[in-house]
Amino acid sequence: MSAVGLVTLVSAAAAMDVAWRRIPNVLTLTGLCVALGLRAIGGGPAVLDGLAGAGMGLALSFPLFALGGMGGGDVKLITAVGAFLGPIQLIYALLATALIGGLLALIVSARRGALRRVVRSSGDVAATLLAGLAMRADLKSLPTLETEGAIRIPYGVPIALGAVFGLVA
Repeated sequence: MSAVGLVTLVSAAAAMDVAWRRIPNVLTLTGLCVALGLRAIGGGPAVLDGLAGAGMGLALSFPLFALGGMGGGDVKLITAVGAFLGPIQLIYALLATALIGGLLALIVSARRGALRRVVRSSGDVAATLLAGLAMRADLKSLPTLETEGAIRIPYGVPIALGAVFGLVA
């Protein structure tokens, strides 16, 4: 039953993200409640596992949102996915999401003739993040989704595919 709920949630989220470039709060909140409700049927440990997955999803995705590299709907969707999968399966889902999202970003960049610029910019971002973490430098110079010329993708699609991978992993 929870597999059906997860696949329904991420399918709807991906479709809405492609169509409208946003993932509505009502969808992610409903998904979170359904996940925890289904886990409640299994009892205490199952609910705790869902809460741990949701907390991990929020903790790992919120910094990307705070730096301007991910939308709020994506963060909330990852949180709901974590509630369905629990922390262990969420790790697999997030790894798959990152790989699929990176590949999609490269494809979109190439189609727009911006692949060289995006790869160079990504290297600059990685170097700045590493330097910032090592020396506590100011990270406000990093490009964000709002930066002019930023390549934006409907990240709900990689999240959906990653969630399904996490489900079967």
